[in-house]
Amino acid sequence: MSTTTIYRLGLHPGEIGEVRNSWRGAMYVWDDIAKRYFGLTNFPMFDEAMRKKIWNASSHVKMPRHEVIVLMTTMDGATIQSSDVTAVVESFDRYAYGHPNSSFGEQAAIMRAAEMEAGDLIAWNQTSVSEFWGCDWDAEKDEQTWYDPMIGDKHFDAYAEAMAEP
Repeated sequence: MSTTTIYRLGLHPGEIGEVRNSWRGAMYVWDDIAKRYFGLTNFPMFDEAMRKKIWNASSHVKMPRHEVIVLMTTMDGATIQSSDVTAVVESFDRYAYGHPNSSFGEQAAIMRAAEMEAGDLIAWNQTSVSEFWGCDWDAEKDEQTWYDPMIGDKHFDAYAEAMAEP
């Protein structure tokens, strides 16, 4: 079964937890938004224009801030700063309350229990079916290398972007 895995990036990178069935994470949110805000029967897997509209739903429809935060964390390259973990956990808990079949309550518990240091980031691999964008394989050293958010440009601050939405 697929998983959603949560990582810490920074000085001491690594996995901080995972939840079973990745369909209860990002895909759950996208499907929910497709139904509630766009009147669709489910997430439009084969309609690229509509998928992009759902992924940018807060630009098209009025959404509660906690839903915008949850949605932003489902995007590729999404990170949050250690200083924003509490606010994101509150948003995940709020979303999970209305959506108990999603994994956001479990993800909130993982983040709440994580030992974070100033400057650390949290990042997600939304499905174990694909590789985590924050790890690479160094063939010369024959070992995994972690993405360095201090010098890399593959990530964005999901919480900051959600808070900047009108």
